[in-house]
Amino acid sequence: MEESAVPGWVLELLREAGYKSLLPIQEKAFPIIYRGLNALVVAPTGSGKTEAALAPLLARLRNGRVASGGGVKVVYVTPLRALNRDLEGRVERLAGLFGYTVQVRHGDTVQSSRRRFLERPPDIVITTPESLALLLTVKRAKEVLKQARAVVVDEIHELMESKRGVELSLNLEKLELMAGRRLQRIGLSATVSRHSLYRAASLLGAGRHVSMVLDTSPKEYDVRVVVVGDEGRFWENSVKAIAELVKGEGGSVLIFANTRSTVETLAFALSRELGEEVPAHHGSLSRHVRERVERDFKEGRVKAIVATSSLELGIDVGRVALVVQFLSPRQVTAMVQRAGRSGHRFGERSRAVIVTIDNVFEVLESHVIAFRAMKGDLEDISIPKKPYDALAHFMAGAAIDSEPPTLEGVYKLAVSTAPYEDLKMEEVEEIARVLSDVRVIRLGPGGKLGRSSRTYSYFYRVSMIPDEKTFKVHDVVSGRDVGEVGERFIQLRLMKASDPRSKPYIVLGGKVWKILEVDIDAGKVLVSPEGEVEGAIPAWEGELIPVDFKVAREVCSIMSLAMNDMEAGARLLRARRLDEKAMERVLDVLGETGRLWGTVLSWRRPVVEEAEGLAILYACLGSRGNFALSLLLSKLMEGSVAVEFHYIPYAIVFKSPASRGLGRLVAHSLKTLAKLEPAERLGMLYDAVRRSRAYLVRFYQVAKRMGVVDPDATLSLDIIRKMADAMQGTPVDIETVKELVHEKLDIDALNRFLDDVSDVAVVELQRLSPLARETLTNPYLRVDAAVSLKTLGLDKIIEAKKRRLSEKRIVFLCISCDKRHEKKVAELPRGTAYRCPYCGSLALAPLPPTETGERLAEAYTRKRKGAKLSREEAKLAREVEERARLYISLAVEGKARYIAEALSAQGVGPRRARSLLRELQLYGENRFYLALIKAEEDYVSNRRYWKS
Repeated sequence: MEESAVPGWVLELLREAGYKSLLPIQEKAFPIIYRGLNALVVAPTGSGKTEAALAPLLARLRNGRVASGGGVKVVYVTPLRALNRDLEGRVERLAGLFGYTVQVRHGDTVQSSRRRFLERPPDIVITTPESLALLLTVKRAKEVLKQARAVVVDEIHELMESKRGVELSLNLEKLELMAGRRLQRIGLSATVSRHSLYRAASLLGAGRHVSMVLDTSPKEYDVRVVVVGDEGRFWENSVKAIAELVKGEGGSVLIFANTRSTVETLAFALSRELGEEVPAHHGSLSRHVRERVERDFKEGRVKAIVATSSLELGIDVGRVALVVQFLSPRQVTAMVQRAGRSGHRFGERSRAVIVTIDNVFEVLESHVIAFRAMKGDLEDISIPKKPYDALAHFMAGAAIDSEPPTLEGVYKLAVSTAPYEDLKMEEVEEIARVLSDVRVIRLGPGGKLGRSSRTYSYFYRVSMIPDEKTFKVHDVVSGRDVGEVGERFIQLRLMKASDPRSKPYIVLGGKVWKILEVDIDAGKVLVSPEGEVEGAIPAWEGELIPVDFKVAREVCSIMSLAMNDMEAGARLLRARRLDEKAMERVLDVLGETGRLWGTVLSWRRPVVEEAEGLAILYACLGSRGNFALSLLLSKLMEGSVAVEFHYIPYAIVFKSPASRGLGRLVAHSLKTLAKLEPAERLGMLYDAVRRSRAYLVRFYQVAKRMGVVDPDATLSLDIIRKMADAMQGTPVDIETVKELVHEKLDIDALNRFLDDVSDVAVVELQRLSPLARETLTNPYLRVDAAVSLKTLGLDKIIEAKKRRLSEKRIVFLCISCDKRHEKKVAELPRGTAYRCPYCGSLALAPLPPTETGERLAEAYTRKRKGAKLSREEAKLAREVEERARLYISLAVEGKARYIAEALSAQGVGPRRARSLLRELQLYGENRFYLALIKAEEDYVSNRRYWKS
């Protein structure tokens, strides 16, 4: 595009302000936006998209003699408040050239600025989707916004996959109706795949022509993969490799990791290795801390920082020489965003290094993502289809209006947006009925919306931003908190557990933990230790980043090519710059596996390997596709055997007590699924999702978003379960299932795979193949590998249990002299009898030093005095006698301390204690403590069922 397409007066104005020339995307966008057309501007990070949108908009306003003042002319929407901070200065500078004013308005805006917005409104407001929704309900703010002529949505890809973007699409229609004119709509993004362009355009405005303004000038990315040999020291080797990259770089280095816990641990390790501060940056830190880290990095006071996706988007951190990604980023889009933070200026090359583990799947995944990032081949993005909770929240906002619409009006507005184009009037009525029943809205004659007692509190306290609760992870053996996990991860783990009482595992702090109970009321996950994994990755957050179907299929295509033709595989990997040592190991694993199988990986004829009590199905559907396939297969198999599954994007591992013939059963179930219609598969998935414990957790969240439950309410799992049962088939139930399916499962990948399956190869081996071992040692399957390969640190677990028990106190009631005294368990002797210090009798009843113990002692004392006892008191007195008989029978053998330990454990009474002590007598001390741990686990896991 020639510069003559830009009016001369605009060029002169820009040159006077120091803009030497327009960048390619700015030249391309200017004539389109200047003519008032809608546009989607897609260009790499650092190419000047903000100016590409605003310069022609401002020039058009000035050319149309639209004077400053009187109301907002341009609404600039960004997904992050932090982006608002960075944008304000740039936008003010540009707007000032054309004589217009700017103000930021979001949840953190101080009261004085809010007043100024109403009294002296800016020409451009920079805001978030949530703040825009709130402004559209405030009478004076609506008057200010009536002057709007254009809307800019920055980082539109960030909003596309979430309900925030869906509700924004509704509010853009509301803003346009209020303004009484067609608003010019402009979307900006650095990472929208070609297949997703029209989806992004439809989110801006369905049924409108949107011009695609694409930057075709090549953005050069140099992304290479460094493979760190494990050799039992993966973590130390990784830290050293990253430290060498930092030391070898002249400028600043931005390091990304996939989980907050990894960010913290890596920042600490690098600070020690480099001898200088390497701060951490992630969403859990306060705004003040994040801003200080950003400032120190930008001003050169620190050379390197470690961050999560909190620094993926365009927050200004100055010039970055190199980006380092620790482990696979799992998504091409994330890699492009992260790599783009280096070489941020136009024309500069973006440099990045992925430092990853020596695991075949991890190496090839990193390699494929690096290659796709350099080609710009991104994942596709899907928009949630007609989410009921977003529409419910929008309805409540509409009810607040001074002239609220009817349900018919809401319906007409909703179906004019892309997410709700298939909405039916009956669905609107059902949602309205739920809201009316819980007094969020009032329904008047003719379906007229009105305010009710909870309208304001619901609308202003609920949003579509995922409000993820953090759960403390509490070890019941040591009695200590061992870390934190997010609510979404807990849901994912609970969805994997097909049996509601089965116990899934997690990795945290380098250890494997068995989940005993998720206590929603207390915000705790109760766990017991299962073992240690050398160099374990804290996988809970990383597991939430799904590997896309296209990435997984390319990884498996490379493996299939290499197994068919080693030389062809080597040529491909060498051409794509995989280092020789890593390549040799990949080819060795694949070659030996192919020899053992007698076949190769195939899309149409998948392989099931059975060995060492496991069956592994090699299916390359990506994270969400394999999760869907796992749920269906386990559902089909549960009629024959109890089965447990774990998956990575490339394989599904099945375990069952009845392991013989497990591979053939998996193959048979897969063939059965392949014969079903897609609608039948979807019905089975919906049923599997509803039966999972994750359904209840998500139901609770959706119920809050739809006003059924107050946002600050805390309900027990039993009440949530009863509520979910009562609301089956309602919009709350339907939205819960839809949301879990959209977020966790890839139905398209599943159907593409099953429709292509022609046969299944079952390979039965004595020992696991090399590729099977790579599956079990993948970072995101190490939890289960640790358990199945029996790398359990039992001695450490038992020692932790002993330490905890030794600190407990116990009350002894002597049934000879009726006196009580208290002792610490650690003070009791081993090997000699412990007697009453008052009368010397062995007739002691060990009781807990709690209210329960007090009731036991009082009931027994009343019995001794001949008082008339109630049925409950008689039962308590009998328990005291039973405790005394147990003590007398074993204390004489010097086992007083073991008796006290058994009766001090959670949920252990005299009968269970007797069976535990039998383990001690028959099998020794270790078996006693393991049985004690198991008893506590059973109590923690099952007490909710006893209560109900």
